[in-house]
This record gives sequence, structure tokens and C-alpha cells, in this order.
Amino acid sequence: MDTSHGQKEPVTHRESSWRARCGANSHGGFGERAGETVQAQAWNRAPVRFHWATEALDEERRASWNHARHQAADPDLARKLKHSRHALWKNPEDLTERQSAKLAWIAANDPRLHRAYLLKEGLRTIYRIAKAEGVRAATEALDRWLSWARRCRIPAFVELGRKVRRHYDAILHAIVEELSNEWVSHCTSRACFG
Repeated sequence: MDTSHGQKEPVTHRESSWRARCGANSHGGFGERAGETVQAQAWNRAPVRFHWATEALDEERRASWNHARHQAADPDLARKLKHSRHALWKNPEDLTERQSAKLAWIAANDPRLHRAYLLKEGLRTIYRIAKAEGVRAATEALDRWLSWARRCRIPAFVELGRKVRRHYDAILHAIVEELSNEWVSHCTSRACFG
């Protein structure tokens, strides 16, 4: 993929295996197997990677866990932070009762990690806003999220904000066109295996 400086970003293992399963060629185009849909072309061009937010959240979770572990004042705190990954990664509507309790515990005991979770969910919400309220509302929401990420003082999310800013137009286009990793999952399960 092209960055803003005209250089190619390295292709991740996940993306290269996805391209291989879906018939993408080395130029980024798609072969006969998956078809040349507009969504496939846009996905290939747009650096939309919602997992960037999940990775930033997990980086903060690990930092919180390591901090609690090295303090050793409360070993139970470190253990609970270590086992909070699934509760932090899941969509709020899909949480079990136990995972909801874990998030409430995180909000009470580690406000910085909870703020990182809210940043991740805020970015995810922009997709819903685009669908429900349109392009203008999605643009405003993305701008507010970028401002929040810039000021949050969580290094992983400050860097994520910079990355989103670098790819702003492509990400906004993908949000508006409803492209996400869900579409990739759909492609890999339907076009390539079915």
C-alpha cells in the first residue's frame, strides 16, 4: 500500500495470506477468483485497519499489567489485568456478565486502561455514526476522536492518532463506504472457500 510519501508499506503476514486465499496478484489487483468488486479495490487501497486500535489497547493493557506486576503491592491486581484481554477486546453488546464486571473493575482500578478501552470503542463507533447519520457526522466524529487521541497521554493511542491522521482520507472513505475487517472475513469465508 502507498503511504503519504509514495513508499510502499510492508505487507503483513495476515494480509499476504488473505491476498493469496482471495486471488490477489502482486500488483494489488484481484484475479478471477474473487472478482474485481469496488469494495475489493477500495480495501486494497485503503489502509483501514481497525485492529490498529485493538493493538494499541492491548499494548496499554500489557503496560498496565507490567506496571502492576513490578509494583508487587497487590499481585491480585496484576493477575486480573493479565486476564482482562477478552473483556477489553469484545464489543460491549457481546460481553458476558463476567466480562462486564471485569470492565467495571478496570474502570474503578485502572482509569488509564479504561480510557484506552473507551478510545478503542470511540473509533469503532464512527462506523455506526457513518451508517446512521451520514458522511458529515462521521467526519466530525473522526475529527473529535483524533483530537481526543492526541490529548489522551497514552503513547499507543497518540501514535495511533498520528497513523490515522496520515491515512485520514482513505480511512474516512472506507468508513463511509462501510469497509472494515468484517468485509475481509466475508471475502475469505465466501469467495475463497465457498
